[in-house]
Amino acid sequence: MSNFSGVAKTLFIPLTARIYVSKRFPNYFYDEKCLEIEKLIPKELLDIKSNQYQNFANVSCFFNMDKIVRDFIENNGECNIVNLGCGLETNYYRIKDDRATFYELDLPEVIENRRKVLGETSKDICLPYSMFDLKWCSHLDKNKPTLITARGVFEYFEVDEIVELLKQLSKEITNAEVVFDSPNSKALGYTNRYVKKTGNVDARIKFFIDDDNEFANNVNAELLSSSTFFKETRRVVKKGLSLYTKIAMRVVDKNKLGKIIRLRLL
Repeated sequence: MSNFSGVAKTLFIPLTARIYVSKRFPNYFYDEKCLEIEKLIPKELLDIKSNQYQNFANVSCFFNMDKIVRDFIENNGECNIVNLGCGLETNYYRIKDDRATFYELDLPEVIENRRKVLGETSKDICLPYSMFDLKWCSHLDKNKPTLITARGVFEYFEVDEIVELLKQLSKEITNAEVVFDSPNSKALGYTNRYVKKTGNVDARIKFFIDDDNEFANNVNAELLSSSTFFKETRRVVKKGLSLYTKIAMRVVDKNKLGKIIRLRLL
């Protein structure tokens, strides 16, 4: 495996979180593929200082987005699923639906390591591009509906950069939706302290959304949904959560410190 620094190194944070929750709370979230590849990752890269709440904050994003991906496939049939900043994302294996072709997009050095660990198939295609290099759009079958997902990706860029990216994508891809997670402005300080704690001193959180409708209007998109992180988590996971985790989940949802936003690009 190569050495990672800055933003690229953060791909191990969600991986370790999925491993943690899959082992301890499989009734809520189970990622067989990430458990399978755990042995292939050097231990020092998985030694990330995350508490129980932080692990659930990561995994709840996957849990909620998986539901949206399944819903999109069910409603559209043959389609494209594009994972921006894919890292070692394994939702292709979790979803297991041949109606969808998954495109895994990330920086060339990340894709190189992804191919070593997860390989590539005709239904799970790796694209070694920055998400801002829209040459990757030419690899899609644009006759199919497209869902673009971004988990823990937009946060490392300025709001104006993401607004412009989504505007450009609406010109490149017709019949497209995008789903992503976002903190609000109140959550930035906590999130940056957590990322710094994991050793990623170069990866500062910049992106946030306080007004979902205003953001959608700025992008020239339709806001399809905006949901909190932990509503379903708190319903499903009845045992094993610490008091701190339970309180933190309620506070985050009540104050909308973290949201899953789904837009239709116009």
